[in-house]
Amino acid sequence: MPIRRQLLRFLSVGVLNTLVGLTAIYCLRASGASEVAANAGGYAIALVASFITNKRWTFESEGNWGRHLLGFLSIVLFAYTLNLLTVLALLNWTHVDPRICQAAGIVPYTATVFVLSWWLFR
Repeated sequence: MPIRRQLLRFLSVGVLNTLVGLTAIYCLRASGASEVAANAGGYAIALVASFITNKRWTFESEGNWGRHLLGFLSIVLFAYTLNLLTVLALLNWTHVDPRICQAAGIVPYTATVFVLSWWLFR
């Protein structure tokens, strides 16, 4: 499959997973969970959905599920670290609005997860 098509699928999965995660967070909050527990639960649900959807649909991978899951979790952790470093660097070294700094952190996160997932699932 052409990489351009994979990128479009990857971005679509990201939008869907954002909606899944937020819905889970709101449902967990409505059922009495704390903000922290609801946030963790929502992100866990979205992460599992992201893994399955990207493995099966975005990259159409039939490889080892266990190896892929561990690899995907490692990729997400690494990408999150880059996201956080980007946000903190912009907050500390610029006079840019914090909301812009947070949005800028999405760029290295998304690019890293896509490139490394492409490599993982090939």
